Amino acid sequence: DVIIHDRPAREAALDGDRAELVLCCQSLEQSIAQQQNLFAPVQRFAEAEKFAREAKNDFIQVRRELFCDYVFILRHTGLRPPHEPLKLTWNDIHAETNVIHVHPETKTGARQVVFDDRVRKRLDAMRQRRVRYASANDQTFSPAEAVFSLPDGTPHRHFTDMFRDVVKRCHFPVRADEMSYTPYSLRHTYATFALAEGKDYPWLEEQMGQPGVLKDLKRLGIAHPLALLAIQMYVSSEAKANLFRGAVENSDFY
Repeated sequence: DVIIHDRPAREAALDGDRAELVLCCQSLEQSIAQQQNLFAPVQRFAEAEKFAREAKNDFIQVRRELFCDYVFILRHTGLRPPHEPLKLTWNDIHAETNVIHVHPETKTGARQVVFDDRVRKRLDAMRQRRVRYASANDQTFSPAEAVFSLPDGTPHRHFTDMFRDVVKRCHFPVRADEMSYTPYSLRHTYATFALAEGKDYPWLEEQMGQPGVLKDLKRLGIAHPLALLAIQMYVSSEAKANLFRGAVENSDFY
């Protein structure tokens, strides 16, 4: 997210398709408040944590807490929901090297996903939570258990409805392509910020198991990595992509 300072150029870029692209510019302008970190993500994750704290009983709370883990890990790894995260077992998590081994029977196939210390700490907290429950309830923890499991070890797969509830609470703008925000949107968020933070396309393609990213952007004639936000979240046609490209190229950050 960046701000476009050259307002006349932006107005010209939006001419003829303002309804779809004004959301792009609004999104780009929102992060300028933090000059030292232009690419800081909007702090919406706090809403998910608040959602968990507001649970009316323990049954709901443990599911919402797991949902927070799910959102955090998808946002910071780029795993492709639903199958990649839900097929993960603790045997697939290699904390000593900060690597996740993605199951081969998924849409993008087997690969290694590198994660940072934030994810490692989160995964460690999840594992310890399960180990403590097993110890207190005469159970035996197994590394073959699903990562996204309830405290008693039962795999949990129902995150989409909770995600939809949190999105409503966040009051996100309506997407220009009229599609809904889903957990898959977290994969787009990961890709956008990875590029903004300096990762290159070959690294991202290997990390996400999606080799067509660079090829698709070249096909649309977009060279600037920030344009990935438009391609994946807002823009649904080549014409709109060209308009967005014009706005980016005429900004102070191109």
